[in-house]
Amino acid sequence: MELGQSSELNDEGGGAEEEQQQLEDWFPLGDLPQDCLVRILSQLMPRYVCRVALVSWAFSRVSRLDAIWEHLLPPQYQAILAQAYGGPPQFSSKRELYDCLCQQILLKDGNEVAFHPLLC
Repeated sequence: MELGQSSELNDEGGGAEEEQQQLEDWFPLGDLPQDCLVRILSQLMPRYVCRVALVSWAFSRVSRLDAIWEHLLPPQYQAILAQAYGGPPQFSSKRELYDCLCQQILLKDGNEVAFHPLLC
């Protein structure tokens, strides 16, 4: 089946899941080496990392790696955490840390800091 025929599947009740499976059969992203996928996702803005995670299970798995989110954190994130919490708080992943930094954080001196909302 050709890729261009996917719209016919939706008309026949095949659904988006079947269409995605056929796309993965046509171009199996899971066959790409993980380090290649990491390099691809590391070039994207955070919101696009989340969107591309919906494309395939391979992108979804790689999008949760700390290597992706470490690259997206600002260089001064450890200083921000030290000012806000008095030390590094425990996060289960770099993605969780990134999500935390996207929120307004009250620093000890009374100032607030957050990432630009368009990047989160």
